[in-house]
Amino acid sequence: MTTPRRRAAAAIVAIAACAMTATLAGCGQDGGAPGGATTQSSQKTETGKPVQNRKLPTLDELKTQVDQETKQGIDSLDQEFQALKQKVSTYDQFVAATGDVQAFYAKVTSTTDELGVTMRERALDYANVVLSSGKPWADKYDNIDEMYDRIYDDAGSEIFDGIYDGVLKTAFNELYDGVVKSGFDMAGDYQQWSDVSSEEYERWSEASSDVYQSISDFRSDVYKFYSDIKGRILAKDKERVQEKIDDFTEKVDKVRQDVQSQQ
Repeated sequence: MTTPRRRAAAAIVAIAACAMTATLAGCGQDGGAPGGATTQSSQKTETGKPVQNRKLPTLDELKTQVDQETKQGIDSLDQEFQALKQKVSTYDQFVAATGDVQAFYAKVTSTTDELGVTMRERALDYANVVLSSGKPWADKYDNIDEMYDRIYDDAGSEIFDGIYDGVLKTAFNELYDGVVKSGFDMAGDYQQWSDVSSEEYERWSEASSDVYQSISDFRSDVYKFYSDIKGRILAKDKERVQEKIDDFTEKVDKVRQDVQSQQ
């Protein structure tokens, strides 16, 4: 026969087991895994498969990564232009190497597009880091501003200044308004010089337009994602936050595929 003492002991064991299960499952917690913990991210690889047991970076590590990736992208284009200048320092060299000039502008455009994809991916990282921090909703609401500050504002401005208002402006000044313009007095055929000049301006103008649009698109996407996430965090709606992350993950995958198909 079960005595009252045994029944009480059994009840205590059952309660303890339940409490342990709830703790392990994270029941009743405000957020997800503790900061820096290994977690399953909603992001996907290029094959479209979910990333399993991905160790998320800290906010400081993520900022450093964004800084490095932004700088590397801009620096690579600066180096491309310096190499091109060595080939086309005179008008005759420019005319003979228009294929290299065209390749340079194509590289500027593709690098900008790739940076845009990378920055969208980092925005997803920011969302996952903040939401997996295990901190109260109020802290998450404040910390998600890191996405806006570092991706939309800082990196967006640096990419615009470094590529659109940097590399491309330098190319205009030194190629179209420099090497090509200097050929006016050297070219024996005015029509030929006019064609070369017009073609270079068209190449530069098209690349500038594409780069401007690419930067604008990625900043717009990141801003909308940030706004959506911040609003759902304010509402403490974890399910809707995850839906927004999943939706943006699909969008980033599509943009990545579009960029790769154009290369």
